[in-house]
Amino acid sequence: MENLVVEHKDVLKNGIINLIVAVVLAAVFIVAADQFVMSVGTAILIAALVFEILMAAAAFIRAFSKEILHPEGVDMVNVFGTKTYLWKDLQRFEILWDYEGRRMVKKEETDAPYILLKFENPGKKIRLDYREDIDQCIRVNYGEPHVDNW
Repeated sequence: MENLVVEHKDVLKNGIINLIVAVVLAAVFIVAADQFVMSVGTAILIAALVFEILMAAAAFIRAFSKEILHPEGVDMVNVFGTKTYLWKDLQRFEILWDYEGRRMVKKEETDAPYILLKFENPGKKIRLDYREDIDQCIRVNYGEPHVDNW
């Protein structure tokens, strides 16, 4: 079976929205800078600006990361580098149902099943949205799941 690449481009929209909100907050701060005194409102504006910048950065990092499933294991690729987790180090493979989480499927929100991979060293857990191609790739390269609640 060839390599399966799982990308997270859907998060890019959230990062752009967070960045737009950060720009608006920064514009308010710059335009009205001479009117601000260090008050609770100013502290809240600064905290909101920092929060939006951090949320945008986290969304962009997530959007440009990916997981590559291949016969040897899983490569976690992000802007900081690549980390490989081998199938031989996989401790548990579970397919679970998330009754709290929801995800968009064909423009509808549905309860979201997910795949959880628990590796021994260094104790890493990888959570992937359930997709049939991901499930089949893991079953071909690793084997049957330890828990299948879906």
